[in-house]
Amino acid sequence: MNSKTKEEYYLANPLVRARRNYDMTGQRIFRLAIANLNPKLKNSEYYDEEFPTFHLSTDEVIAKFKGKTGNSHSIYDKLSVAAQNMVESSVRIGDIDSFIAFPVFDMIKFNSKDGLTVVFNRHMKPLLLNLEKGNYSRFYLQLAFELSSKYSLILLELILQFKGLQQYDKEKKCYVIERKLTPEELRFSLDVDEKKYKLTHDFIKYVIDPAIKEINKKTNYYIEPKYKIERGRYRKIKAFVFTMILPNADDEGQPKIKPKKENISAVNNTTVEDVPLLEIAPAEFPTIKTERQEEMPEPKARKRLEDFTKEEAYALARLLKFKVSEKVAFATCEKYGAKAINWAF
Repeated sequence: MNSKTKEEYYLANPLVRARRNYDMTGQRIFRLAIANLNPKLKNSEYYDEEFPTFHLSTDEVIAKFKGKTGNSHSIYDKLSVAAQNMVESSVRIGDIDSFIAFPVFDMIKFNSKDGLTVVFNRHMKPLLLNLEKGNYSRFYLQLAFELSSKYSLILLELILQFKGLQQYDKEKKCYVIERKLTPEELRFSLDVDEKKYKLTHDFIKYVIDPAIKEINKKTNYYIEPKYKIERGRYRKIKAFVFTMILPNADDEGQPKIKPKKENISAVNNTTVEDVPLLEIAPAEFPTIKTERQEEMPEPKARKRLEDFTKEEAYALARLLKFKVSEKVAFATCEKYGAKAINWAF
């Protein structure tokens, strides 16, 4: 069986919201196996009618899950714990009056000589294979390996599930998604037990805020840190409202390029609306330009990225990738213009 997986995977929307008691290793195995599938989508010419067996060789397993240490025995221990939780878990679809629950996997097998083998339960077909009715969402596999927290990964998927409802924000000059989730919905999907972080303040401090911070730092997506909180009677929180700024379509599936040490000062002056174009990690909580700032004339001597237009900033970012100094990059942009530089690339 070919172990090469695609760069993206598809989930039926009920499965995006479902609770899965997996650690981060389990979350990655789950998505790797799904990316191996060819689901039946609208107008699909080729698709899997039955679940293929997913296999990774031992070398591939170590390469995928080596982490910081790269110790093979540590990897095997993590796989063992993750596999045990995964085979014992089930998916529940429906509500109190009418529901169906079944195991996600028929088998997860690992041998240090042969590698990892995963087989889905046949009852998962409506959630992973038969998606032609259109009730599904698409995600990029790299997100599962860029992020280190399952809270970050699941929160990102929950928001991206509403990508079909994206709207253009004239003030930010980009497309945004707004997703409203109740505390109960968040706890359920993120697999945070009611007994854990009982106080809402602790739930926000230890789950939501760190997840947003990691998403903004490590991916091309940006969730506004100052999300809205809707309150009801006695100021009880009714819902969290998250606003996500989407990157350009060409950059969405690309890994974020981290800035060079010598360029950090310039990048920290970047604004939110520049993030998709720069392809460089922004500051953790970049500021949004106000109308007053937009109307201010450009200074004669432009010494920071924010002094340039979007097109010029994009050209500068490309020059900086080639270890050109900021001074040379700025002078080149002033002399030849952004169009000429981008055309040359």
